[in-house]
Amino acid sequence: MGKFGILIFALICLCVACRPEVVSEESLGMITGYDAEARDNGTDSGIASFEIVPLETIPESILSEIGRLEITDSLILVQDHARLLGFDKAGKFIRAYGSNGRGSGEYLSLNAFWIDPGGQTLTILDEYLQKLITYRMNGDLLTEKTYPRGAFAMTHSAVCVGQENVLSESYVFNRQNTIYATLNLKTGERKPLYT
Repeated sequence: MGKFGILIFALICLCVACRPEVVSEESLGMITGYDAEARDNGTDSGIASFEIVPLETIPESILSEIGRLEITDSLILVQDHARLLGFDKAGKFIRAYGSNGRGSGEYLSLNAFWIDPGGQTLTILDEYLQKLITYRMNGDLLTEKTYPRGAFAMTHSAVCVGQENVLSESYVFNRQNTIYATLNLKTGERKPLYT
């Protein structure tokens, strides 16, 4: 075949290997809705009733990963990786709480969020910047407080316990072990809970 033949063969292989692959919606496994099987799947679970609420999909509200879902009397709050989005009970996008950044009302990592016991405010925990950012439910920034380094170490989720304390869940060693601790919001003191 000779050197010229080998060169032509190599060029043909290179062209075939480097052509873009055509990707169809079917090959991506996109979910474009729900069917009767998915809707009826929960009927034997012991839950008295449930409702499927399609969330509005405008550019500002497209979800990539749901980290946590919280439902209040008027809102559906969705933690989507590094954003906290609010939808009304019909699924219409209402607002994003804060945004990515280092400024006032901004966070670099949305590790956890919670709603105060009275349902009037929500707080975002940013482990990277070691701060808590509290918003009114309408999205207005209320307060921002920085804590000592390590106060929120590896926190994955948190729940407000009373007015001054937060119960946090922290992952250790690649989510294989979990540590629970209380954090006093006034003093910043963290106390691990042992079982």
